Amino acid sequence: MYRIGGIVSGLDTYTLINQLMEIEKQPLELMETRQRSYSHKKDLWNEINSSLLSLMTKAKELANPNIYTVKSVDSSNETVLTAAVESTAKSGIYEIEIIKLAKSHKVASDQQLDSSSALGLTGEFTIKNGTSEAIISIESTHTLSDIQDLINNEANLGVTASIVDNTLILKRNETGSTELTFIDTNGVLKSLGILDGTDAIKHELQQAQDSEFKIDNLTIYRSTNEISDVIEGVTLNLKGTGTSLLEVKTNVDSIYQKIDDFVKQYNSTIELINTRLSEEPVKEPESKLEERQGLLRGDINLITIKSSLRNMIYDVVSGLDVYTHLSHVGIETTSDDFGKSGKLVINEAELKEAIESNPEAVAKLFSADEGEDKTGIAVKIEQQLNFLTRYGDGIITNKIKSLDTIIADYDKQIESFEYRLEQIETNLWTKFNAMEKALNTLYNQSNWLSAQLAQFS
Repeated sequence: MYRIGGIVSGLDTYTLINQLMEIEKQPLELMETRQRSYSHKKDLWNEINSSLLSLMTKAKELANPNIYTVKSVDSSNETVLTAAVESTAKSGIYEIEIIKLAKSHKVASDQQLDSSSALGLTGEFTIKNGTSEAIISIESTHTLSDIQDLINNEANLGVTASIVDNTLILKRNETGSTELTFIDTNGVLKSLGILDGTDAIKHELQQAQDSEFKIDNLTIYRSTNEISDVIEGVTLNLKGTGTSLLEVKTNVDSIYQKIDDFVKQYNSTIELINTRLSEEPVKEPESKLEERQGLLRGDINLITIKSSLRNMIYDVVSGLDVYTHLSHVGIETTSDDFGKSGKLVINEAELKEAIESNPEAVAKLFSADEGEDKTGIAVKIEQQLNFLTRYGDGIITNKIKSLDTIIADYDKQIESFEYRLEQIETNLWTKFNAMEKALNTLYNQSNWLSAQLAQFS
């Protein structure tokens, strides 16, 4: 639609209509303000939900009894011995002496002129490695490198061939007392200098031997240097001869870190809730951050969530025998604000002592799941937080869904009102355009009458 901007009337039509439309838009601005408020509330509840989900993750870790069985192992001399440990290992100290390391059998040929010239040898020989064997066929055009490749191509033989200084070296892949043996059918091995004239090995670079070691003065032999069948749950890695003390114990630091992570997340969640419950709204906000402030002040749902968390944290697990309360393992309410915030503080020495002396009791305090009076603190919190945050029908997720519904309803109202404003503005322009046309007609008639009167006079 064309618009006549006060050409005849002299009015500032654009400004006048804009001012009229500003008055008409006031309900729209109120709707947009309310919608933003609900959107900010949704963001705040998402923030709360995210923090509670993080706390639930930490609680779930503590609710797993397996984390309290984690073991660590220390060797007093790692140049002699290192070890890896599983949770099935029993705590204890072992005196270990390494007498011999397991070694693989290694033999060599005579030194040749080079490794790339044809040797002129024809025939075959057999290499035996325990129950495995391979027949190697040699042609007159084969070089030392060719023989190396033929042996290495026998993947199931378990022997590696290499060339060092034009000398062929054969090494058994596995350690232990099993030796390489040979059948020299056509004298090829004698020509290479691997066997002598009596069919005995001519150059033995390394004898085959089992590892020999003592654990608490008990002598043990194994074919390898990595041994997992002598101490339950412990894998020994023999590095050199000598003695070492091996200590297997509860991994106090690992368990402590899990509990510390949980307490830190709990404190972070409580601090966030306290902030949202207590912050004052800003009367004339100038930013989104200020618009959000105070929207959850005194919110009854948030108060209930905080109260339930604190109750579960301070709960007594009455059915247990040793530790029945967090204070028994050095976790108490901080005294910095006389307990007003509800945040927790850990006495590190006391908690580590509890873990070291009785990890099973610490595990039950957090992870027991044997009925109402024997439900560990972490289990209770995980269950409650799942009830609050689970997708579909959680208390908080339902709250967020209801806010989504309200926001969507405002979208419809705003869209409808904006269409109404367009109609009002169109109607105003239609009326002003009609007025301008009418005035133009009147001015034309007035000018004509004036002209006629002038003729008569």
